[in-house]
Amino acid sequence: MARADPEDVEEIVVKGRQYRARPNISSMFDIRDDHAKGGLLYRQKRYAEAFPYLMNAAKRGFKISQARVGFIYQQGLGGVPRNGAAAIGWIGVAASRKTSPEIVNYYRRMRDKVPPVKVDQIDQIVARFVAQYGPDATGIRCDNTRMAGSHISTLKCDHEEEYESRDVLDRADLFGISNLDINPLLQ
Repeated sequence: MARADPEDVEEIVVKGRQYRARPNISSMFDIRDDHAKGGLLYRQKRYAEAFPYLMNAAKRGFKISQARVGFIYQQGLGGVPRNGAAAIGWIGVAASRKTSPEIVNYYRRMRDKVPPVKVDQIDQIVARFVAQYGPDATGIRCDNTRMAGSHISTLKCDHEEEYESRDVLDRADLFGISNLDINPLLQ
């Protein structure tokens, strides 16, 4: 087979939305469970055990897990080698869009320490992480919520599909069909 002359090769550029498989209920619970297990182990300072759980939840868009993975990479905790690019990438994606003020402030302090000649490089790393693990890629939607009567807000992240299900139930309430009889379904 003859080799093509490099000047004869055409470049094809494909544009479009990245395909994201819609999670099923079971996988949503598994991801949320990994987020919770990783968080518990992290708070217990059992970083080596926490890391795989946190990484799984981070890759699926949970911002607290993303920030924790970034911190583990930054500090080299639990036997995970220090990795500045991974640390800034994970903390940067955790700080994007709606997130907790603590994560945003931590990311800003990290970024402020970067020499001016490296800022563009850092921004490119964060942009790649946002494209791969941000809300558009993962389908995770985060909001700061407050308990009734409290001034303290907490970050709550959910799959978009969970919001879609809630919207259907809310519309059912609007149309006066909130008292659906589910007893026949249970028999």
